[in-house]
Amino acid sequence: MSAPTIPVVIYAARSKAEEPGKDSTGDQVKDVRARLESDQERFECAGPFIDHASGSKGDRGPDLRRAIEAAESAAARHGRAELWASISSRFARGSGKPGEARALGKLFYDLRAVGVTLRTVEDDEFITNEMLIGFASKQASKYADDLSANVRRGIRHRDPTKGPWGVPAYGFRKRDDGHWEPDPVEAPVARRMFDIYLQTSAYNAVLAALTLDGVRPRRGSMWTVALIRKVITGRSVLGYFRRGDDWVRGEHPAIVEEAIWEAAQRIAENSRKWTPKGGGRLPARHVFVRGMLVCDICGQAFLPRTERNGRETYQCKTAKQVGKKGCQMPILRRAEVEVPALRLFERWALDVDGTRERLAEQLAGREGTAREQAARAAREAADAASALDRFDRDYASGALDAADYGRLTAKFRDELSAADAERDRLHARADEVAAMLGGLDAEHEGLRRLAELRAAIAGQIGSAGDDVQALRAAMAAVFEKVHVVPEQLYEDQIERAEQPRGFAPGLAAGLEGDLLVVPAVRLDMIADPLEAGEADAFLRRVALAFGPLQRQPDNQHLTLVS
Repeated sequence: MSAPTIPVVIYAARSKAEEPGKDSTGDQVKDVRARLESDQERFECAGPFIDHASGSKGDRGPDLRRAIEAAESAAARHGRAELWASISSRFARGSGKPGEARALGKLFYDLRAVGVTLRTVEDDEFITNEMLIGFASKQASKYADDLSANVRRGIRHRDPTKGPWGVPAYGFRKRDDGHWEPDPVEAPVARRMFDIYLQTSAYNAVLAALTLDGVRPRRGSMWTVALIRKVITGRSVLGYFRRGDDWVRGEHPAIVEEAIWEAAQRIAENSRKWTPKGGGRLPARHVFVRGMLVCDICGQAFLPRTERNGRETYQCKTAKQVGKKGCQMPILRRAEVEVPALRLFERWALDVDGTRERLAEQLAGREGTAREQAARAAREAADAASALDRFDRDYASGALDAADYGRLTAKFRDELSAADAERDRLHARADEVAAMLGGLDAEHEGLRRLAELRAAIAGQIGSAGDDVQALRAAMAAVFEKVHVVPEQLYEDQIERAEQPRGFAPGLAAGLEGDLLVVPAVRLDMIADPLEAGEADAFLRRVALAFGPLQRQPDNQHLTLVS
């Protein structure tokens, strides 16, 4: 009997990990070995190589690369080699198109060029015939496409008796068996949404009503139009749940009558033509544009408006679209809002003297604290030194034996060393803070930059053109948003510690009608200066915030740097 001359490498693959109690890849290897068992020409030279990776989303896994390398190496030694699998789709399932997984046909020709032949147990006639390899390649990629489509179809047509997947829709909660049931808290809110929507025809009105009554969404702190639209236009409230692109009847009861739901859909359909398309020219003189000014009653933005008579105002979007039923926020004159807002802006970011005073006050306080701590450390060091002197005297007089003397002196020497080191550190810290305090003069680079900015911006309220654009950029550099808040709501927020992020204590100005304008300072500007890297770092941060702004040579205009 002649010795086998054709080296064989075995490869097996599965797209996912093995299921409990099963060994798909192991069975594939057994099938190949059973096919080769009586073959006297072939011998297994390497492997088996096994992957658990997709052949449609990727080029299988690392073991396929190793199997190919082993087969190529065997071909180089023996003149030829074979790479075996149970079926051709284990090698590849891609289309070979740009950005997609490798096609079986490409692997066929790449390996043939180096003396390696693909072989399979199930469809060997296709994988070994050049005329049929194209069919095998297309069949493998089509199988992957069909499998993906079948999975999606299976999800859509999953047995409804097994219950919906995922988190229950608003108004419902999940039972122990996986099905939904009305949530005793959310279901009445969902019904109320429909009542308000049928009365006002506006999602913003629903939002405003829920916000005014303190009703919160399931997640987050504020309702959005998108959340309310999802509840009103979805069919979950009728007893359905979503399965892919389809609505499937579930076991949960409806919480809204079908006639009410249909009436709401008619309103929603008729309202689609009024959906804002965006764009448009910015107003020439309004500082707050593109959602910068926010109504805290309903959470919507103020719209800048210029009337035919030249009157310039800001109007809450909800109040404009729905009226007082949607939001009680009145129309505000432009100057009524911008003057106090810009004063707050100057006070926070451009008050050179105030900034210097605040920094000096904090530095002085820090220096005083450091001096006090250093003095306390010095007293502790003196107490430890006095104790050591006393131990020496007691040991010399015989009042203290050698063991106690050694133990006490060792302990208090450590305390003395620590106290001396802490005293020196605190003195150095106090000197450092004092030096910083002495450097806070009018020539400080950061303070000088603030002074220039203040001079450039001062008196520009009511101006137009590039100056307004520069003011918008400057405000946006310091403030995240500017809120108009009823005074009582603002006080309630303070009491409940539920203010929007960025609200700085005391940074508010009064408007007419018990309203406040309250800027939300950007988080990188609101940190205490000394906690964010001392005075120099704070002043650099302020200067960098105005990076896009530059004072013009005439010293009268502040413009954007392109």
